Amino acid sequence: MSWRRLRSILLPLGDALIFNLAFLGIFWIRYGAELSAVNFDPYARFFWLYTIGYLLLMAIFGLYEEERKFTLIDYLLVLVPVIAGFIVLQLTF
Repeated sequence: MSWRRLRSILLPLGDALIFNLAFLGIFWIRYGAELSAVNFDPYARFFWLYTIGYLLLMAIFGLYEEERKFTLIDYLLVLVPVIAGFIVLQLTF
């Protein structure tokens, strides 16, 4: 398997893993060991939809294109609308 093919698979998988670990970390920071089902069930029910939506937004905004060279400012300028779009997506469910 070529590096490009492997990168095109591992990059979204890594983003999905980091994205969901961040969510779980936020729940742990906010609720600790006393996490109630009322707070966690909406995430548990829709985590796959949140993950797919986040990855689609990242792809739409070109973060998975191989030939683009991003600076730190470029990443920030792209991530702000991605995160804003994700928040809108999350508020609809």
